[in-house]
Amino acid sequence: MAKRNKILLIVLAVFIGIIIFLSFGFHTSNFNDLIQKKFNDQYKKVKLEFKDTRVSLDIKDFAVKFSLNQPKLYHKGDLTNIYQTNFGVGIFSAIKGDYNPKFVEVKFSENSFEKSINLIRDVFLEDGQKGYLDNKVKKGFIKGDLKIYNEETLKIEFLGSIKDTSFVISNELPEFQNINADIEYKNNELNINISSGSAAGLNFDKSKIFVTESSDSYKASLDLNLTGKFNSLKEFKNLKIAALEDVTKNIEKLSFSTTATNKIDLEFDKKGNLLNTSIKGKADIVNLELDLLQSAYPNVLDDKNRKFKNGKFKVDFDKTNFFVNGIIFNQNDTLDFKINSDLNKKTSKINIISDINFVNWQKVFKPEYIKGSSKLYVQLNVNKDQYYFDTRIDIKKSLINFSPINFNKLLNDDGQILLKGEIKKSASVLEKVVINAGKNNIELFDLNFDENFSITSLNSIVVNTDKSNFKIISSKKSNINHIEITGKKLDAKYIIDSLTSSKPSNVVSKKFNGTISANLDTVDTGTNDDIRDFNLTGTILNGKFTKLDANGVFSNKEKISIKISKNKNGNLTTYMLSDRARPFIAGFSFIKGFEKGKLEFTSEDLSATFSKGKIIISDFKIREIPVLAQILSLASVTGILDTLKGEGIRFDNTVIVYENDEKFFTFKDFYGTGPSLGFIVEGRINNLDDFVSLDGNLIPAYEVNRLLSNIPILGQILTGKSGDGVFGVSFKIKGKDNNFETSINPVRTITPRFVQRFVDIFRTSK
Repeated sequence: MAKRNKILLIVLAVFIGIIIFLSFGFHTSNFNDLIQKKFNDQYKKVKLEFKDTRVSLDIKDFAVKFSLNQPKLYHKGDLTNIYQTNFGVGIFSAIKGDYNPKFVEVKFSENSFEKSINLIRDVFLEDGQKGYLDNKVKKGFIKGDLKIYNEETLKIEFLGSIKDTSFVISNELPEFQNINADIEYKNNELNINISSGSAAGLNFDKSKIFVTESSDSYKASLDLNLTGKFNSLKEFKNLKIAALEDVTKNIEKLSFSTTATNKIDLEFDKKGNLLNTSIKGKADIVNLELDLLQSAYPNVLDDKNRKFKNGKFKVDFDKTNFFVNGIIFNQNDTLDFKINSDLNKKTSKINIISDINFVNWQKVFKPEYIKGSSKLYVQLNVNKDQYYFDTRIDIKKSLINFSPINFNKLLNDDGQILLKGEIKKSASVLEKVVINAGKNNIELFDLNFDENFSITSLNSIVVNTDKSNFKIISSKKSNINHIEITGKKLDAKYIIDSLTSSKPSNVVSKKFNGTISANLDTVDTGTNDDIRDFNLTGTILNGKFTKLDANGVFSNKEKISIKISKNKNGNLTTYMLSDRARPFIAGFSFIKGFEKGKLEFTSEDLSATFSKGKIIISDFKIREIPVLAQILSLASVTGILDTLKGEGIRFDNTVIVYENDEKFFTFKDFYGTGPSLGFIVEGRINNLDDFVSLDGNLIPAYEVNRLLSNIPILGQILTGKSGDGVFGVSFKIKGKDNNFETSINPVRTITPRFVQRFVDIFRTSK
């Protein structure tokens, strides 16, 4: 018994000795050929070289470990820097003579990250796994320990670090640059602890990236602590997140400095295509500069006010919600606002307090109507392409001259505007508008507009100002829209000016149909020619009068009547006869001091964009026409010039025959006669930019009278064979906005065609 125990102790001691010996290992070159053959047979795309082998026992993995001395690994001719390579063969497998590696362990010194990834991709990954790593790493270095287990499925573990590395996770995301991080990969999970790095200009020091692999996808979780300046909107737009696309689609330029914490969850398929995203974070943003696309808001933005700068915000956001609280500047305007958006539903609640200068927003606030500045308080609810607004505007520092209703407010007079309504792509509504300023009060309810902001319907308008006191009420009569205008006084200067304009009015929408009536005690024409007892009835179809009868009186003996109807050809015709012409001439700013005169006007609409007409003004006097005075002065016609500056020049008759289309208002025939002079003009006005281009001839009346008294020798005068010929002036007028360039050519003998025309005109007038 004692002998048996002694033998067992000896065997145990020998076994323990062998284990201890193998744990320390021994060096041999006897396995070189076998190891190289096994390795190169299994990993055909790499070549392994080494000096000899150290054999030891790996208790943890229950394997015989072969450690290669001075290993060298070649992949596509490139040497990978490794300082240790170990192979593990299962103990029972080794006893059976099976030396296939149970695991391979490679310890890298610093290597090119790009080349290392290509090696892993080519050698160790299955075909379905290779696509994700295509062209992902741009530069950098890697070192660490790689361990590969040859089990039923390939199992890889890595522990190491990367330095100065740039890579992309997905083509939809910005490139991560200059990354320094510790990396651990185990059980199909990748942990990256970033000590420093950047993306899209933002640094994300002390951040983490965690990636897991499932059977059909990869999931990445990014905890990013961002600091720095963002100025890469292009990369941001490439992020295919629908909610973010809605935010960025109308942005041309975006830059800012920030300190932010963000958590981003991403899912990719095995080819690296982005499947799902989730994002959550908060940020402090300063020095924000934002340029919006002018085309996104053409009715609001111009090349200057589309640019915002010096923004300062606090932002909280996730995939579905977005909250902003901050301030930004637009030129010299301040916008202080809060935004709370549901990105999935595409809804937002926006509160804005703003000091604005109207000169910066001329597409919204027309400078001919309002100047100065104001304080805005806006509540805006956005639902996709619908905007619901409730606004209060303090207009104390505003100067207002709203000519359509002659509403005036002086600077520093108290006043405010209340606006409530809705804006859509195809229609808008002003539910309520209240304007108070001193004794002026205006109230509008339920004004509906089409996509061009032309009125389609209304409920009521009440106007009480210095020059107007009336109301407009909409109702239904036999299921037909009816507009009724009643009141003591209506300031009609704007309406009359629009009648003399060559451009069609777009105040009333083409969608408006109905009837209209008006009964007004007084209509103020703006020229001390008030119309009393004014009555109107009419029919409107597609935004235009198809029938109208209007009458009023200037005095007991002076009347005005207007009639619109269809002629036998089905075309709309307009006829107006007024015993006072001055209200309708006052709109021409280049004519001053117009007195007396009667006006007869006829027109016919031959199509929606083309009309022709005739205007006759008789027995009137003009005391001031700057352009005519310049012509007379340049031509040294001093007698007539003195008359113009004194009691004025009288005309017996002036006739204008015209054609009007979308591009031009063309004078087909334009002449005038009087005791002092006569004129003939031809030319046109550009309806797109109001540019005037006229050619004319002017002749003193005494010259025409001389011709009329010498009819037998008219031919000789025309040919220059009698006396000195005929004196006249030819002139050209070009320009716009009362800035006209005038040139003249005084001639002793004017063109026979014009002489004959003057003779015919004067003879007819006599």
